[in-house]
Amino acid sequence: MPTQAHVASIDSLDAFRARLIVFIEKALVAADDVLDDVSRTRGWLQHDQRVRWEAELRKRSKALENARQELLTARLANLRDAPTDKVMAVARAKRAFDEAQEKLGLLKKWNRQYDQEVGPLAKQVEKLRFFLATDLKRAASSLGQSVRTLEAYSERGGFSGTADSAPRTESSPAAVPGAEPAENP
Repeated sequence: MPTQAHVASIDSLDAFRARLIVFIEKALVAADDVLDDVSRTRGWLQHDQRVRWEAELRKRSKALENARQELLTARLANLRDAPTDKVMAVARAKRAFDEAQEKLGLLKKWNRQYDQEVGPLAKQVEKLRFFLATDLKRAASSLGQSVRTLEAYSERGGFSGTADSAPRTESSPAAVPGAEPAENP
């Protein structure tokens, strides 16, 4: 295991740390957006769409019943051309009612399957969010501490922080503070 490290530029480490922090913040926003979308979609399916299609089913059921009543009235009145258009109106109303029933059935199916389908994926996003918020933030903090340590070492005359001026021996790059010197072969 190497006991020395070659630090070419403290500024590069600091720039990497700054980019890492920006990445973490953007990734956290993206993960939060995904989790919010999952929650909003669940609410949309369970409440908004359910209420809409239940109301639509009631409305279309009344329209079908009205069309059937008109057909029955026309047949009882024994009108010659009235039953044909009334039969077509009943058929249209029946198709609309069946469509609403089918959509409500699909909606109930999606509600049952939503958590099974989306839940595992949402858990992965939650794990990613936790990793970003804890481990990567800790890594950025550690990088900041490393930069401060290297800057302090540089100020004491250990090295200047650039590849051209870092003190070296023939067999090893610049030493890290506290590390044991490398053995020459």
